[in-house]
Amino acid sequence: MVFNDTNMAQLPAQYEKVADEVINGANTYLYETDAYRPIASLTHTAMSTADFESLSMAERDVALAQAAVVDDVSALGVGATLTPEDVSANVTEVDATVSAGAGTSIEGTTCAVRQEGSTLEVTFTATGSDTYLIELCDLAAEGLEPIITGITFSLKSEGSPVTLATVTHSTLRDHMSGGKTNWAVNLGTLPEGENAIVVTFKNPATYSVSSARVVAQSNSTIAALADQSAASGDSCTFAYENDIIRCSTSSTEPSALVITTPYSTGWTATVDGTPADVIVTDTAFMSVALESGSHEVELHYRTPGLLPGALISAAGIAATAIITRRCKQRSSASES
Repeated sequence: MVFNDTNMAQLPAQYEKVADEVINGANTYLYETDAYRPIASLTHTAMSTADFESLSMAERDVALAQAAVVDDVSALGVGATLTPEDVSANVTEVDATVSAGAGTSIEGTTCAVRQEGSTLEVTFTATGSDTYLIELCDLAAEGLEPIITGITFSLKSEGSPVTLATVTHSTLRDHMSGGKTNWAVNLGTLPEGENAIVVTFKNPATYSVSSARVVAQSNSTIAALADQSAASGDSCTFAYENDIIRCSTSSTEPSALVITTPYSTGWTATVDGTPADVIVTDTAFMSVALESGSHEVELHYRTPGLLPGALISAAGIAATAIITRRCKQRSSASES
């Protein structure tokens, strides 16, 4: 991950600097981390989709670091189940004060923005060792003229504000809109003490949310989860080959092999040569249930409908050829 002097405040926790140099006149730094989720990994904990959807956005982030989220927990056959109470203990709501700035007025969870570049401030105290997020639920912009607008979150400092994140909000009039209205704005790990976040609105409108809050995620907890996973004694290696993913796994307990490749009905799996179910996991990815021990897992992808489509096309070509041939035969017979 590469950062420079303009976006250093966005540096996620658990990263260590490994190189720095000047690129295009800016001091640029290269960071790396061991606390990441690989393409293929083993987990012994599951969480139901219903419980996952009951969590806040920040809590979901923590849940995904601990468990495989599936509709039917029993389908994975793992030994532990993560509950909403387990997750909420690692996310803390922070007392924050919101004050209107130039060009804005606030009433409840509604902010009237009268001109371009209007601001408001969110002030709270940070520990210096946690990651902070602003959760916005059901964000709407009434009276917004452009179909896309930006809301920028910056850390107030003695010099120029340091940009931390930008939310790109689009109305349903935008043909590219996915209907996203809930946001978890990651502010990163902020300096210890009082911090003022300047929220800048690109366009005038009446902005509203059903709820908004500042929350803290414990960096030490996230690090402990990563260490726990690494110390479990599991092993998992993987390799890509065209449309095939091959994994070699080993574990002393039943586990779920989670593949962070988007799920599609075109994927099929085998475990030690025996067909196995591919389970939709973490809302977008996939997993395969494994018994304890060592296994060779293969996932193959074939475009859905490709074979039936090819057979239909071949049948159509064959039928056309037969009809054409018969027509020619009849034409020749008539000429005779």
